[in-house]
Order: sequence, then structure tokens, then C-alpha cells
Amino acid sequence: VAAAMDQLWTPTFRNVADSFQSRLALDLLGGAAGHSGVFAGLFQSPRLGSFDIIFDPFGQEQITAGRVAMRDNHVYFDTWTSFQAKSFRQNPPMRHDDVVLSDYRIQATVNPDLSLDCVTRVKVKPIVDGATAVTFEMSPQMTVAAASVDGQAAEVLQRDSLRANIGSGGNQLFLVLPPGPLRAGREYGFEFKHSGKVILDAGDRVFYVTARGNWYPTHNLQFAQYDLQFRYPVDLDLVAAGDVVENRTEGEWRITRRRTASTIRFAAFNLGNYEHARVEGAGYVVDVCANRALDRALRPNPPDSLTMPLPIRQRQPSQVVLTPAPVLHTPLERLQSLAAEVASSLDFMVSNFGPPALPHIAVSPIPGAFGQGFPGLIYLSTRAYIEGQPGPRTAAAESQQLYFDELLQAHEVAHQWWGNRVTATFYRDTWLMESLANTSALLYIEKRKGARSAELMLDSYRDFLLEKLPSGQTVESTGPVAFGSRLENSQVPSAYRTITYGKG
Repeated sequence: VAAAMDQLWTPTFRNVADSFQSRLALDLLGGAAGHSGVFAGLFQSPRLGSFDIIFDPFGQEQITAGRVAMRDNHVYFDTWTSFQAKSFRQNPPMRHDDVVLSDYRIQATVNPDLSLDCVTRVKVKPIVDGATAVTFEMSPQMTVAAASVDGQAAEVLQRDSLRANIGSGGNQLFLVLPPGPLRAGREYGFEFKHSGKVILDAGDRVFYVTARGNWYPTHNLQFAQYDLQFRYPVDLDLVAAGDVVENRTEGEWRITRRRTASTIRFAAFNLGNYEHARVEGAGYVVDVCANRALDRALRPNPPDSLTMPLPIRQRQPSQVVLTPAPVLHTPLERLQSLAAEVASSLDFMVSNFGPPALPHIAVSPIPGAFGQGFPGLIYLSTRAYIEGQPGPRTAAAESQQLYFDELLQAHEVAHQWWGNRVTATFYRDTWLMESLANTSALLYIEKRKGARSAELMLDSYRDFLLEKLPSGQTVESTGPVAFGSRLENSQVPSAYRTITYGKG
């Protein structure tokens, strides 16, 4: 009987255990700020199929139930419920980080094959005394080859743990084991050597950075100073957060060093073959970059159906369809006017909200129909660089053109405040950052183009919210805005975006 049970269940047990290997090691090593112990149950139901129930005292919500699901080659964890355990509700623990990070110094090399090699140094101050393991997060596309603490070699445990990374936004949890216990209040120098393929070529020297905010080790996205040095092929251009303090060439390489004027939550970069348009305002500089070539996705007669990833900050991407431009254009046509529009929206935000996160703001193109606003660096859909096309003036066509011509860049500019200066402490509140950015953009559009334009966008949001699903329910009924990332699920992948941006 024992042999039969071993043959039947040991492979299943190993599969589940592998999914929690990093988390189990953290407990065994005395980490997790004293919140040790994790329960993970994998259940099988004739009606519900396979599903998980997890109790993890390390989480903000300790109890989670749901299941892993696949749709369109994308892995989802459909959360059925998530809440605090009774003992935590009665005696809520003080929420704090195990360590405080400061003073990032990163040396990154973009190789000719677009692979990325990095050395990241960061100062780490433990809050908990005697810690024998420290958790970090990073894109699974990056691999840590070595780590050290104050110059002494440290062990690294980095494993692909699907269930352990539920709610981590697609980041991978990994552990650093210092050579000895860390003392609370003392500052240590951590060093990581990591590499990976996070830059893709979309064709004709149009590049795409996939790990925009998690290409280096982080710990709960804390505010820190950044000193960034990039080494990259001399025939390319690279933009990143911070002010340029060094820019030189060495043979076939260009070396650019940037330093942030204030603390930020994460540092991003972008790479391309750019033309620039620069606008200076009162206390800030806007540098808008455009690709010299047009995305293949925007050319006439594109492939049958093309979807581009629409990432939500630090989460797995959803999918949206990118509508091709029927007439061939170049992104340089709109470069100057786009720079003026970004500067205009920035003026509006500064007058209402005060100084932005950083005084130097670069705007760079990215393939797809989305944008992202990082501190000092905005990723803007390449569709925003193309002049609007003539055609039937339907409400849907008008709202789409307004989105790419006005709303998208104003929304991402607003993220210099919402999400980069003002932040949310809990996933249930992150919708506020997107909603405030959208509201700020709509206020700007209303002032610039009149009330009708803002109302047109609001009407389109309502239509998306009331769209009927195959079940007969509306997209809006998927859940409330406070569900945050839980809204993105295999049944309604678009629910997060529709509810967070539109309803919020």
C-alpha cells in the first residue's frame, strides 16, 4: 500500500512543493519577519476542477482560494476569495518591510544581441534583528549569477515558483542568504550580478523592453536614490530616469550615466534608434523620442490579427488589439507637435499638483496600444506618434483617436504624481493611482478641447463596462474596483483595465 501511495502521490507532492520552494526555504531559514508557517492545499472537485487554498501569514491577506488557469497561452490565477485571517483581523500586525533599501548603483551593459548584463549594488538596512535570509523580487527573465554582502559571497535561491508568486505582478521571489545573521539598524552593501533577455527587436530597429520596472532586484518598491550607468552599442540611443552626468563613447560603445535628483520607487530605461524633440519649461525638461521607422503593426496590410501586450504596472500583461494605420506614415511627422502636447499637459499638472517626480522627463515609444508612466520616463504607444486617419466620424472612432492623440500621454504624464509621488500601500487601493491619473487627464482634455471631448471618453468607458459577456453578465459585474489585480482573470481578461480605468 505504501509503495502504491508513493507512486501515486509523490509526483503530485513534488509538483506542489516545487511551487513553494522559495517560500518554504524562507520559513526554514527564519525569515519572513517572524511570520512563519505556510499551508498550501491543492484540491480536486468534480464540479470545480483543481483549485488551491493557501494560508500564508507573510501576506497582507493571509487566506486565498482560487485556481491556476490558462487562456490564449497566458497563465492566470483566478482568485475566488482573499481575506485576512481572523487572528490577524483581531490583532493586526504592524506592516513594515523586513529591510529598508537605499542608494541603488547599477552598471548595465546592453550587448549587440540585446541581452542585458548588470551589476546592481544597493544599501540594505534590516528592520528585524538576526535575519538569515532576505527576499527580493525581479523579472523571471533575469537570472542572478552571484550575490555578495559587504564583499562576502552570499547564497542565492532563485526558482520558478508559480503559486508562491501569486499576486506578485509577474515578479519572481528569490532569496539571498548572507554569510551571517544581519543586525537590525546596521547598513549592509548588497551586490548582485544578473543577466537576461529583456529587450526584444520588433523589426527595423524598433525595440521593446519587456521588464520595464523589474529588470533589477527590488524589495516592495521602496523609494531610493539611483545612479545608473548604461553601456550600449554606439549606433543606438538609450533613455532612462535621472539627469545625465556623463555621456561618452569608447570605440563601438556609448556610456551614459544618470543620477536621480530625488528618491523614486523604480528606475526604467528604453532603447531605440531615436530622433529627439526637446521642450524646456519652468523647472523641468521634456525630451520626446521617436523611432525613425514605423512599427510593422501599424503598416498597411498587416498580418491577420495582431495583439500587443498591455502591461499593468508590475503585473502580467493582458492583450489588446492594435489597429493598423491605413496610410503609411513616419513617427517623425508628429514628433514636434507631440512634444508640445506633452509639455502642455505637464504645465497643467504642475499648476495643479506641484513639481513632478523628477525634473527631467523623457518620453519614448513602445510597440502596442498602451503606455506607462514611470518616474522621469514615459513609455508611449507608437500609435500616439501617428497622425489621425480620415474616416467615418463615429463615436467609437472619435474616442479612439482622442485616446491616442490626447488622453494617453496626459494620463501617463499624470503618473509622475499618481503612483510615483503619491502611492498606495495595499493592492485594494492601487486603483486610485490609475483612476486619479485618468481623472487628471480628463480634466486636462476638458480644459483643452471642451466638455464634449471628456464626455465622449466617459461614454466609451460606460459602453465597455456594460458590454455583455457570453454568460449574459456585463464586464462591470466582474467585481468592484477594490479587487485590483484580482479583476484580471481567465474568464474576463479585460476586466481589470475596463473597471479600474473606466469605472474608477
